[in-house]
Amino acid sequence: MNGKQKTTVGCRRVVSYWQPVSYRGTIRGREAPGRANDRDSGRRHGANCDRIAESTPTGASLLDSPLPRMAKDVTNRRRAQFDLERQLRECILRAAPKDRAEAVRAAYAELFQAFPDHSCLRTSQEQKLLQGRQDAAIVLPLSKPGDAVLEIGCGTGHVLAELARHGRKCVGIEASAEMIALCPRVPGLRVMPGTADRLDFPPCCFDLAFSLQVLEHLHPDDVPVHLAECYRVLRPGGVLCVETPNVRTGPTDISRGFVPVAQGLHLKEWSVAELIVEFKRAGFRRVQGLLAPHLLARRSPWIHKCFRVSATVKWLQDLALAAVPGFSFRKLFAKVMQVDNILLFGHKPRSEGP
Repeated sequence: MNGKQKTTVGCRRVVSYWQPVSYRGTIRGREAPGRANDRDSGRRHGANCDRIAESTPTGASLLDSPLPRMAKDVTNRRRAQFDLERQLRECILRAAPKDRAEAVRAAYAELFQAFPDHSCLRTSQEQKLLQGRQDAAIVLPLSKPGDAVLEIGCGTGHVLAELARHGRKCVGIEASAEMIALCPRVPGLRVMPGTADRLDFPPCCFDLAFSLQVLEHLHPDDVPVHLAECYRVLRPGGVLCVETPNVRTGPTDISRGFVPVAQGLHLKEWSVAELIVEFKRAGFRRVQGLLAPHLLARRSPWIHKCFRVSATVKWLQDLALAAVPGFSFRKLFAKVMQVDNILLFGHKPRSEGP
């Protein structure tokens, strides 16, 4: 690309594309990640660099060979996205409560404009359908045909589309106009702009509300409000299902590899204990989780139903995960046990008595 095209969106001016730079270059005025220079890199990695050099044409630079150049480009792109997300995060966290919804919309519009090849925008239709079927299998056993279902932060809407095909009456809200534009047109599915802290629906109108990988994107101050809003729009006996990354194995956003805690658009990654407290404060008296691995629960509604346990059991399981020494071992343990994500169900009482 020749020349820089700058645009003003949301909080600040951004370059609308990313450019690979050398290890000694800069990104957004900061020192680029990686090693100090190419010669130091070669000395540090000795034998590996010698093997790569053997396959490089005579007289060509080591960094002219395809493999190091590709690795460098990927690293620089991730760093550029991390820098942008960190600044957008600060815009959202500093926004006044009344301006927060607009700050969130502007942040994601700016992110997708700066990175039009973002994974959310370039997922193939086949991948979306497959992911929609897999995620819908987690929430299908919590409802029955004819139930009114609400998804908060529905993204491209493929989970709701799968639920609609199974006879549910589905409504989704999404803050990003880019995501809404990608939603499929399916009978029984309606998607509208909206934010998690203000659900513009009358009380007691849904049998099931759920969010998948959304809670971590909300301002921490908005989470209690969001859960209270979910409680309000659920009918007596309704269920709220929440899936979010486990802070024990984070960060799971673009921050991974740069900093030890989430500093991108995952505004807060939660622990099981923290979420149980927030569910209870919102009014959900009975909170459950799945003891069976999510992979098995997706394959069998019977396993899904029989292996629901009290959230206290999930809290003890989370304590065991925290006791595993070393991040790598903890991540492996979480992956094997499939507890790298938190999945909780909050049940609204059938009566509002004491």
